[in-house]
Amino acid sequence: MAESGGAGGAEKFFARPGVALAILFTVALFSYVDRSLVSILQVPIQEELGLSDTQLGALTGLSFAILYATAAIPLARLVDRGNRTRLMALALFVWTAMTALSGFAGSFAMLVVLRMGVAIGEAGSLPATHSLLSDYFPLARRGKAFAVWALASPAGVMLGILFGGWIGSELGWRHSFLYIGIAGFLAVPMVLLLIEPRRGRYDVVASQVATLTLRDALLALWRIRPLRTLVAAAALYSFTYMALLNWVPPFLARAHRLPIDEVATIAAILIGVGGGIGALFGGVIVDLLIKRDIRWYAWAPAITAFSLVPATIGFLFVPNLALATCFGFLAIMFATFLIAPTNSLAQSMVMSDLRGVTSALLVVVPTIAGLGLGPLLTGAISDAVTAMTGSAADGIRYALTCSLVAVTAGGFLYLRLSTQLEESPVPLRAPNKNEGT
Repeated sequence: MAESGGAGGAEKFFARPGVALAILFTVALFSYVDRSLVSILQVPIQEELGLSDTQLGALTGLSFAILYATAAIPLARLVDRGNRTRLMALALFVWTAMTALSGFAGSFAMLVVLRMGVAIGEAGSLPATHSLLSDYFPLARRGKAFAVWALASPAGVMLGILFGGWIGSELGWRHSFLYIGIAGFLAVPMVLLLIEPRRGRYDVVASQVATLTLRDALLALWRIRPLRTLVAAAALYSFTYMALLNWVPPFLARAHRLPIDEVATIAAILIGVGGGIGALFGGVIVDLLIKRDIRWYAWAPAITAFSLVPATIGFLFVPNLALATCFGFLAIMFATFLIAPTNSLAQSMVMSDLRGVTSALLVVVPTIAGLGLGPLLTGAISDAVTAMTGSAADGIRYALTCSLVAVTAGGFLYLRLSTQLEESPVPLRAPNKNEGT
């Protein structure tokens, strides 16, 4: 009896929303740690393998994005129909193994293949996370939950840059991949202990799409006009954000002539602290604002999109390192603000059995446009400008300036979205103070 009671107590513990959020945060943390390694290790990888900026852009973005986007939708359909925690545990095992093996890559092609393996693993994690969070937290608390979870992105990137840069400086870039990849295996048992909540437990409208095929599910989502606008806006926003995320470390190294350990420290502050503040405030502030008007789900990301432009220009063109760092801090803070409100809004527009596929759409399109094309096109423009000016620092500087066109267009789409929210098939309303208690 005592053994049974202990097991029951453990099951109740791992069914608590707070515990679930902590585990999902940890999984996402390892995801972003692994994903950020190539960014901070670009310089030694480039030197050893003899790569151009275009190849670096393909390595940090396109090679990951192709498989990530390709695998996301079929894996998301499994999320909507199967056991989400087991799928996430398997995905975590795969991508951490591929990260560790990246330390043995002997060529550009081999490293690209291994990064694709990381992408396949990570593609199964995000849809499962979004679906689980939406069933663990009601609408009134969902934005804050997504905001806390979104902190894993800047925190993971910060840790990846710090530890990757430190290990790379002391032992070489190969050891960074190996040790950090092995560390990710520690999170697999925690995911297997997580208890799945009942699907759609907080839904206003009962789900009727459990038997839909993948094609029908995608068509159902395509018919939701505000969702189409949201995905397009997030994709444009992502283009600029991913370009910044991948090229900030090389820019600091070239423009300010800093060694890798100093680059790692400054980039970690920008991305980890600045990005963390933006991600957290994005959820907390918007949760407060939507109690007055649901359209703040769109207005707030629009404001930060437009604010990102002057902050980035200041970071790129101010010669004083301290002042440039302040502008960079603001730029990354604005760039991460939309994560929580965008994900929370998308999950709130659809019924429970479409949440995995909805999450996948917010993975696939922004991944192709942002992670796939952002670093790649930025790298290509950088190569072209460098060839014309003879300055590698100017190459990245003007390439990142060009990337700001995308986030500006994304801001206008968020403004357009604010006029479409009433068309959501699941009624969007300001949550009352007693909801979810």
